[in-house]
Amino acid sequence: MKQQKGFTLIELLVVIAIIALLSSVVLASLSTARAKSRDARRISDINQFQRALELYFDTNAKYPTTTTADGSNRVRSHEPTLGWNILENELKSYIPKLPIDPINTGSFYYAYDPTPVDANAGCSTTSLYTIYFSTETTIYPHLTYRTPTPAGVARAYCVF
Repeated sequence: MKQQKGFTLIELLVVIAIIALLSSVVLASLSTARAKSRDARRISDINQFQRALELYFDTNAKYPTTTTADGSNRVRSHEPTLGWNILENELKSYIPKLPIDPINTGSFYYAYDPTPVDANAGCSTTSLYTIYFSTETTIYPHLTYRTPTPAGVARAYCVF
């Protein structure tokens, strides 16, 4: 009897199924790693933004004020023509370019509001300004978590 060399169709299908399963596990973990990476960048961006605001305050004895075309004071990074560019111009001596969220669409953007807020605005204390941003993965205990969270936003924080 002559022996055949090679693999059977079943053996090949089993190997292909195992490779597909392993690659889907790797891709899923990469997706989580990317989200955590974007969150780390968001926290770093907000820290730089805060430093620029405090340097501005040291020089001018006030925080920058903003007004958008719709009359609101809150400027958002995903709407640059509605005040974000003006704020960036005011802070250019302290930060070369205002950071923008890595995604910068939908519920992922940075917002700055120079009006004092209180607990009624969803933030826990009174502040002189507020920076809003959202994260994709974890709730960070060292940040003030905003409750209630705005519609469409997974996790929102108030920084003051």
